[in-house]
Amino acid sequence: MRALTMALLALLMLSPRLVAAGDHYDEAAALLQPNIPVMERYLKVAETSAKPDEIAQAMNNLADAMDGIAPGIQKLSRQHPGMEAEDAIPPRYTALKKRLQALMRRFVASYPRVLPFLSYPQVFQANQRVITHLTTIGAEW
Repeated sequence: MRALTMALLALLMLSPRLVAAGDHYDEAAALLQPNIPVMERYLKVAETSAKPDEIAQAMNNLADAMDGIAPGIQKLSRQHPGMEAEDAIPPRYTALKKRLQALMRRFVASYPRVLPFLSYPQVFQANQRVITHLTTIGAEW
């Protein structure tokens, strides 16, 4: 469980790190902002649903979004090594950073609620997709 929590944190911590991308704040924000609603929809389902099919669909939608941003993350990582270690961001991105951090806390807090549903094959497979992205993206960072 600790490894999974760390992988989840890696992805969600990645978001504010991308925002702290030196002179590439706009590029990072453009990559992340369109995916915030996907994460919010996933969290709503993860926090409230008792239906395995709904949870699996929400996880798959999240994994699909991760499919879309992974190449951008990889590109930024190659172009700007070490950007994940930068701490300061321009004030214009303070609200985005706070929003991403709040989503991170909710994501981590929601995972124990989803764990009992992993016995359903569709949830297990969707979760594997998300975990694969988390570990791949985490390896980039």
